[in-house]
Amino acid sequence: MSDYQTAELNLLLSALEQPNKRLPQVRYSFSQRDFRDETAREIYGACVALLGGHTGVNDQEITADLQDRFGLQHSVTMRWIEVSAWPRAGLREDADFKTLLRRMGEVKQRYDTAAVMDKIQKSSSPGEITALAKQLEALERPQKSIADAARVNLSEYENVTQDKAPSLLPHSVWKGFIREGTLTLIAGESKAKKSWFALSLLQHAILCEPYLAKPMLKPSTGEQRRVFLMDFEMPRAALMSRWVALAGECEWEDRPVLFDKGRVSLECYRPLMTSSRDWLAYICDQVVACCNPGDVMLIDCLQPIMAGGDGNAAEVVRPLMAKLQSVADQTGAAVLLVDHFNKGEGQGKKRVSGSMAKVAAPDTIITLNSSAGLIEIQADLRMEAPCDPFCIEFRGYAFARVSEEEREERKAAAKDKGLREFVKKLPLGWFRDVEIAVNLGIHKDTARRRLQSCSEWVERKKKGTSYLYRKIPPPEPGT
Repeated sequence: MSDYQTAELNLLLSALEQPNKRLPQVRYSFSQRDFRDETAREIYGACVALLGGHTGVNDQEITADLQDRFGLQHSVTMRWIEVSAWPRAGLREDADFKTLLRRMGEVKQRYDTAAVMDKIQKSSSPGEITALAKQLEALERPQKSIADAARVNLSEYENVTQDKAPSLLPHSVWKGFIREGTLTLIAGESKAKKSWFALSLLQHAILCEPYLAKPMLKPSTGEQRRVFLMDFEMPRAALMSRWVALAGECEWEDRPVLFDKGRVSLECYRPLMTSSRDWLAYICDQVVACCNPGDVMLIDCLQPIMAGGDGNAAEVVRPLMAKLQSVADQTGAAVLLVDHFNKGEGQGKKRVSGSMAKVAAPDTIITLNSSAGLIEIQADLRMEAPCDPFCIEFRGYAFARVSEEEREERKAAAKDKGLREFVKKLPLGWFRDVEIAVNLGIHKDTARRRLQSCSEWVERKKKGTSYLYRKIPPPEPGT
């Protein structure tokens, strides 16, 4: 067996060590036709088909797929059975696997270039030489391989029935809001508790406990979820004080998970922001290197990582958001990005700052707005059913959902309290509403409305064409 055949098969075997994470990376880098070895091509095809199914990708399923298509005695099936018994490459580190992917890409390009050059040397037809020269140019600008990576294999979906269409969506992380492999923007006005909210969501994600009455599901891989925070704004002390305070609301037996270095990674970059670095590229590399399907990466917040780029310019914002979307899709991680609302006054105050490209790209947009002492949550969802706005409250160090009934009860209680305070200020004796308004320094219409709403504590009598009001004296002691 030649070196390239061995290399191609070893690449696939290494990918099968972590199929849900690494096979999408192989698919992103190579199409089926890029594999020159027939067995490697068919293994790749089987892996891609199984990746979109529900049985999982493993040696047994690949064997069954090849046997169904070619039969047990076919050379491809027999070769795969032999290859599957090889010692695995053991590329446990993501960086090693990425190096292998890059080397395979370089080998492929060298082979393809050499093959075209050989054809050019053997050709005597000017027309054929021109066509081959274009192929050589295309290899230097690999547009064809990019198109192959982007092309959808329609045959995988041909037999999916209409009622099963929703099952093609990525697995949920936070049901109804966030799915694996998606980008979520969390935005809000200043002091709307965006970072508190995002940290609380992160803790519920690692514990897989419901958040704001919505389930937090386990990863599709069945593995334990890991969560990552890359914070570019808060000092470490402030970040950890919030993390510890939020953790204090958890059950005591759950708390150790939130401080398990194997599952939780909190990184504070504020002291490093003076260095000149392409922070976006660094973040994308970290997502690819660290995240598996179902993991959660929180980036707080957008403004510091733009490195002076104009947040109002679509040509700056659009590729930035697209890169974050791409690494989320590539890894299957849920990537959460925190951002701010516009500052100042006017109609644009309660919307995400900067270019509209920010809100055009994410799969989910969650906004936090102050509302009568509460925080109103609005969600713009691409993959989920529409969600009506709802209110939450930061109670102690936990967020809780506030029902409509509770909101109405609070409004009534606040109104009742206001009216009682109004009655306490009324002078003793009978007065017209105008006189009461002057005495309290309020408008006469306001005084009239409040007096009419206080019938329980204020009595009224008619005198001529007008009414007189007085507050009902408290009952005498002992009566």
